[in-house]
Amino acid sequence: MASSVAPRLQVVLSVVPDVPLVLGVPTALRAAHALVDVPVDRFIFVTGSIAALTGRWNAQLRALPWTAVSSPAAVGSALAPTSAVLVLDPEGMPEAGELRAFLGECRRRAAPTAWLWSGRTVAVYYPAGRSARRSVLGRSSQGVSGSPRPVDADFHGERLVADVRAWYDLRDPKDVERAEHDLVRSLRKDTDGYLARLDRGISIPVSLALTRTAITPNAVTASSLLVGLLGAGVLAVPAYGAAIAGALLLWCSCILDGCDGEVARLQLLSTPWGARFDAVTDNVVHVAVFLALPVHLHLSHAHAAVIPAGLVLIAGVLLSMASVWWLILRQPSPRRGPGALLYERIASRDFIYVLLALAVVHRLEWFLWAAAGGSHVFWLTLWALARRRR
Repeated sequence: MASSVAPRLQVVLSVVPDVPLVLGVPTALRAAHALVDVPVDRFIFVTGSIAALTGRWNAQLRALPWTAVSSPAAVGSALAPTSAVLVLDPEGMPEAGELRAFLGECRRRAAPTAWLWSGRTVAVYYPAGRSARRSVLGRSSQGVSGSPRPVDADFHGERLVADVRAWYDLRDPKDVERAEHDLVRSLRKDTDGYLARLDRGISIPVSLALTRTAITPNAVTASSLLVGLLGAGVLAVPAYGAAIAGALLLWCSCILDGCDGEVARLQLLSTPWGARFDAVTDNVVHVAVFLALPVHLHLSHAHAAVIPAGLVLIAGVLLSMASVWWLILRQPSPRRGPGALLYERIASRDFIYVLLALAVVHRLEWFLWAAAGGSHVFWLTLWALARRRR
């Protein structure tokens, strides 16, 4: 009977120089990051130059528990004898979800298991490293090769056939193109706002261009913050043209706000610090916008009710931010409840489109009054739904 406790796992990945990069990143690193949510003790990279691996890809390696060996013969001695082993074919790349499903099935079976795709062995799992040294890793004249050997009559284990789309054969240019297309398509997130989904049509091409530069995701986040603060400052100016220009700058900030996460995911540079930095800059820009709006209206119209409405709006925005963080963002995903996705979408920067439209028709006061009331309705209903779930 399979154990209910997942065994310790080590993953062997070879960095092969003549295998094409996928969106500029080696497939071995992409495969490793596909397992970042799986309890992996260690990734063992087989590379002809450890210095080149660490020098060029140190930022991508930082999030992984890893070691590297410079020759295939050293793989066997690097394996822990009692930990399970997963070995992937270095000439291809798994689809992330399919790989995790394969690994889950292997652990359920608790037996040596080969993963076959188009009649070819693309991965082998073995429950213990000591047996993997003998049975899983193919042997060449130099020793252990660090890649799965073809399954033959000598393989004493089970076989699982992979779905046709579970693997990308990177020797085939069409599969390289398919892998890159699927990675780009995965950039669209369920938490995107209803209108902000339109931004992806612009942000994704921009992000693809940025991946070919030395610009980091955090630099993109900082740029989004600066453009957003500039937009809020221009919005505060009491002029029709300034209101439109400020709203357009805020829309550009939204585009960059999408680019930072896209660049991070494409280049495997996502970090907890980067996510916190992104969240803080979003909130700073939001507060700046909702401060600038009543200032613009007060200077434009000198209406006495604008300032109290602005104070009500700021209070509602701050209470909404605090409520979203306390009830949704700080909670693990399974505990967020079915309505969390809806509230995350409503709390996105979709309002920038409304702000721009009302700036064009010279009716920003409509936005002020609607947002002043709506922000309080938002956080009150969020707390009410949270209490009902209890």
